[in-house]
Amino acid sequence: MNDTLVLALTAAAGYVLGSIPTAYLMARAWGQDVFTLGTRNPGAANVYRTVGRVPGALALLGDAGKGVLAVAIEIG
Repeated sequence: MNDTLVLALTAAAGYVLGSIPTAYLMARAWGQDVFTLGTRNPGAANVYRTVGRVPGALALLGDAGKGVLAVAIEIG
């Protein structure tokens, strides 16, 4: 495959992975709207403080997993 095409597809995959709002999804799974709680920031720290330890930890792991997956796509 052309190197430019691989780079473009990798960038697109990274963009799509980054657009998944894991903290928001974790808060919604626990029946909360993170945009109305705490700092109103859809991040793992806000979910941890306002929704609880488990959803906050899962949001953090989801965000870290997205980063690991993006790097794995680039390397692979």
